[in-house]
Order: sequence, then structure tokens, then C-alpha cells
Amino acid sequence: MKFRPLQFLSVLISPWFLTGCGLVTPDIAEPWDRDIPPGTLAEDQTHKWPATAQIEFEIRKRIYCDLKEAVQDANTVAVSVGDKYRQLLPNDWGAQLSISLAVDEFSELNPGVALKTPIHNGIVNFVGQYLGPSSIAGAGLLTGAPAAQTYGPLSLGQSYSLGLGGKFASTASRTDTFNPYWSIEYLMKPITEKSDCRTDPFLEKGVIPASSSPLLIQSDLGIKDWLVGAMMVNSTYHSYDVPQSFSGGDSKSSPQKPAKGARKPNFSRGQTDTVTLQLKFVIVSNGNINPTWTLMRVSANTGSPLFSTGRTRTHDVIITIGPNNETSAWAFNSAQIGRAVGASRIAVPVQ
Repeated sequence: MKFRPLQFLSVLISPWFLTGCGLVTPDIAEPWDRDIPPGTLAEDQTHKWPATAQIEFEIRKRIYCDLKEAVQDANTVAVSVGDKYRQLLPNDWGAQLSISLAVDEFSELNPGVALKTPIHNGIVNFVGQYLGPSSIAGAGLLTGAPAAQTYGPLSLGQSYSLGLGGKFASTASRTDTFNPYWSIEYLMKPITEKSDCRTDPFLEKGVIPASSSPLLIQSDLGIKDWLVGAMMVNSTYHSYDVPQSFSGGDSKSSPQKPAKGARKPNFSRGQTDTVTLQLKFVIVSNGNINPTWTLMRVSANTGSPLFSTGRTRTHDVIITIGPNNETSAWAFNSAQIGRAVGASRIAVPVQ
């Protein structure tokens, strides 16, 4: 077989151009997800519904509806304040969210070729094996007792090899972030049959939306159990004697003054306590291909995979519930900073 370096190199590099992983801006949606063409949902629909937008809509809707149900369930529990009772979550509190959908893609090409030159076997001569020390004595005689068996000349194979290799790698990342805010008063509005939590604009038109993120769309997020339990803990062991400046109640230190006529929260009774929940889902998919050639004068890809590619989806949700003051803002911002620091430590998986 005649070795043609250009043809061999084309075989090595061709898989690199068959994928976009790490070479273009990744999409939140998967390749099999489909856009909804214009005019499908309504006659006045002039733009397509991208598959990514469908996924993000369904995720945001799921989190909103789960949170709404959790707030209403939590407020079925009343706590005593002096000689009165109030709901666990006051109406002037709010829920600040951060929904992060990140995708990291990578591709790596590791071509390796070894050029071999066969050489005739070499002959190695042995004078024999001896027991005990052997040395040259006078007149060229060997001292020491000879072994029961001695070995004659041996034929050993030998060759020359020249290794050639390279590495081409590329990564690309994309993060879509949403930061909705809903007041407790708004979340307390009843869920009716025609509410946004009971209807879906896609399913109503007979269109099944893209759902390549089943962990956030279909999983039980556990928001209800978390919120009820966290607020019951807050109502039992709440903060006392919280400084007005720390709570945002001091108009001199607060970034904005409360609206005229707004009810002042009772900071001494623990109404500055906030609760934060962070959910994180990571989906990793990767693969590689490694064709190997072992010929008389050349061998290739006998070590690392020739081509590897992968995709990591990281979906993260932060929910902070508390009064509308600096304490809640600090708690929410701290969670976001922690997420950013944690994300910077995650390396793209390499085969």
C-alpha cells in the first residue's frame, strides 16, 4: 500500500468540519428541536418562535407556577404577632429570581502519526553464562564455573520511528439569564381554569413546544416544601433588634424612600429575614471517534482519540423571598456571585 500523506491528513481533519461544537455560538435548544414558523399560532404571528424561546418560555412558566402554588400554600399557615395573626408571607414582600441557562460546547482534534523504518535484525553475540564472578585471567581464560547452559548469538528486531502529532481545540459558551420579580400580593391571586398556569399558548394550537430541558420543565422542583418549611423556621427563630440601616428602614441610608402611605415593616419582629433557594441541573453529553491504522511503515492514532466533542448544559435557578429592602438585595446578589464563582471553576470535559 502506497502512503499518501495528503490523503491521510484529510482523513484526520475531516471530522473537525462535520460539527459546529465549539466553532459557532451554541444554541440552548438541541439540533432536533424545531422552530415554530410564522402564522402557526395566529394569523398575526409575523415572526417565528425559535426553539430556544419555546424552551425558555416553558421553563419560566414552570418556575412561576410552582412558586405561585408554593406561596399560596405557605400562606394557609398563620403566625401570631402579639394578639393578632398574619400570613407567613406578607403581601408587601417579593420574590426575586435569577434563571440561568448555560451551554458549553467543545471540540478537540488530536491527530497522531508515527512513521516507521524497518531495519534488518541485529545479531548479538554472547560469550556464555557463568556462575559466580567471571573475569579475564591470564592468557585470555575466564574464571568462574560455567553454567549448565550457555547461549549463542541472538537475532533481535530493530526499527526507527518518527512521531508526528498535533492538537486543535475549540470551546464556545452561551448563557441566557432572566431576572423576574413578583410581589407576594401578585402571587396570591387565585389560580383559575383560564389563568396562565392552566393554559399553554402552544398546546392550545395543537403545537408541542420544544422540551429539551426536561429537568427544569418536568422535574419536581420542590419549591413548595422548601418555602413552607423555611418560613415556618423563620417564624419560630426570627431576627430581633435589627438595625434600621441594615434593614433598609432608615431613609438616610436606604437607596430609596418608601412610598408615601406605605406600611412600615416591623423589623424588630423578624420581618427582615429572607430565604434563598438555589437549584442546579447539569447535563453532560460527549463522544469521540478513534480510527487506528497500523501499517508496515506508518501507524496512526494509537493513543488519544482522534476526535472528541461534547456539550454541557447547566441550568441554575436562584429564588430569594423577603421584604423589599437591602437585606433581600444583598442575599440575592450574594447568591448570584457565588454562582458565578462556582461556574468559573467548572472546566469543559475533555476526553
